Amino acid sequence: MNSDIIRAHCDAIDILTQAIRDELVTDVAPPEPVEEFVVTDPSDLQAALTAGGPVALASGLTAHHGSGYSFDTSATALRGQGDNCVGGDTNPALRVACGVQDVTIQTLAVLATAYDSVVRIGKNDSAQVTVEAAPRGVQICGVTSYGHRGKRAFEINAADVALVDCDVRDCYAPNNQDSQAIWIGNAPGPVLVDGGWFEAASECLMVGGDAMKIPDCRPTGITIRNATFTKRLEWQAAGVPVKNLLELKDGHDVLIDNCDLSNCWKSAQDGYGFMFTPTRGGSLRNVVVRNCRVSNVGGIVNITGYDDDADTPPPRTQVAIYGGDYRTNKAAMGGSGRFMLIGRGPESVIVEAAIIRHDGNALIDVCDDKPVDLLRVVDCDWNYGDYGIRIGGSNHGDNAAGQIRELVITGNTITGAHSTFRDRYPDNTYLD
Repeated sequence: MNSDIIRAHCDAIDILTQAIRDELVTDVAPPEPVEEFVVTDPSDLQAALTAGGPVALASGLTAHHGSGYSFDTSATALRGQGDNCVGGDTNPALRVACGVQDVTIQTLAVLATAYDSVVRIGKNDSAQVTVEAAPRGVQICGVTSYGHRGKRAFEINAADVALVDCDVRDCYAPNNQDSQAIWIGNAPGPVLVDGGWFEAASECLMVGGDAMKIPDCRPTGITIRNATFTKRLEWQAAGVPVKNLLELKDGHDVLIDNCDLSNCWKSAQDGYGFMFTPTRGGSLRNVVVRNCRVSNVGGIVNITGYDDDADTPPPRTQVAIYGGDYRTNKAAMGGSGRFMLIGRGPESVIVEAAIIRHDGNALIDVCDDKPVDLLRVVDCDWNYGDYGIRIGGSNHGDNAAGQIRELVITGNTITGAHSTFRDRYPDNTYLD
């Protein structure tokens, strides 16, 4: 067959293909925009939310109802003007009902005077025991909570949630209950926290800590990025009990990226920046900390391998820390001053390309005799302390008992290392 015939066939195929495409195209007009309902009277807000669609608050409007306000209809958006406040007393200021989808809340302040949570998405109880019952597609942007005196500002029991550029300040419970700026509980995920500033006494952000009400489910796909987690230093003098800055008790595929954590002292706990400690049937898999900065804390990270109260322990913890700058301040914050405490034999712990300045007696303390499959510390810059890396009570990286099945310590720049450690791990750069 000559080239002219081949080209003719190709042209015919092109013409036929375009004709098929033309048949498949239907003239679908874009949907008519739905007019935004502007609430000028607070008594109209709940009815507007129940009707659904886009709702805006008139500039300067404050809406406060004893039972708060509920999103009961899918495809509902509430927009403030930046000078609005929505409040509740015996219920959250705003709540998203089970099964509701595609909700947006933006640019307003929230207040709850006599309830645990200021904003609650979904339920952490028997009303939500399936993934289908969890709300889905909730976006909260530019929402602020100042001075909450209860358990938490944002409670997330939902799927496909984004919390963007929100702000929680001065959150704690006067009766010394645990308090969080963000709590992710009975949530299938994914959940995104992007940007924002978060202050709370017990944990600024916590995932898990209570048994999932949805069987065979756990928070999965948690991304926390570009956010600040801190505590008010005046709480130290005032005796407000604090625990840590960011805690995971359950969660798979968790990324903590480019976040700042600061100001945590020995109080109700030892003042760690991160606590990765599975409980209540939780497990931690594929937890990644990337390019974060932690300072002015009693310790950097506490890791445990599994929930020792579980009848059948779930898969063991996996944590990796890549990059970032980590600095303790034991003198001012108390605590151990160590970079990392490891217990109950996690599966793998990796630290790469991190800058670490600690004032504890060891960089890493593997504090019990549970086996660790992999401990990898490479390409980091750190100071030694008295004992460097302690393994099951032995100092200077002594792994003669084989408790750590694969131990890799190479390519680091280490200041002040003991001669025994230098001999054991020669593939590092040592500074006096």
